[in-house]
Amino acid sequence: VGSEMCIRDSSPTPTLSPTPTATPTPTLPPTAVNSQMQIVQVASAGNVTAEYVAIRNNGQTVDLDGWTLRDLEGNTYLFTGQLLVFGNGEVRVYTGVGGDTPIVRYWGLERAIWSSGDNVILSDRNGNAQATFSVP
Repeated sequence: VGSEMCIRDSSPTPTLSPTPTATPTPTLPPTAVNSQMQIVQVASAGNVTAEYVAIRNNGQTVDLDGWTLRDLEGNTYLFTGQLLVFGNGEVRVYTGVGGDTPIVRYWGLERAIWSSGDNVILSDRNGNAQATFSVP
């Protein structure tokens, strides 16, 4: 009568652990070398009735017709019609609904789009970034 021997491997069984994936850091487009436009503020982020982007012209008069204000998720506001921003002048783009004036534009959205960490890009009619801003 033979005896059977059972051999057990006591070494631990390797387990696969998930490889951490890095969240890509969004890269803002380079701002034009001689840009005179500046995004100075995103106010009331998250509140559609009050949130706006403030844009200042630090140089000569600029017509924003055809320019865009956008984020990296594809939300884009297109400036249409003549909108002259004089030197040291400022224009605000409110996210919500309202009536446009010479210094205030309304995007007409029903929800807020800006939040901490978002990036705002102002581009000229040729698509060249003239100003960028990261929402604190």
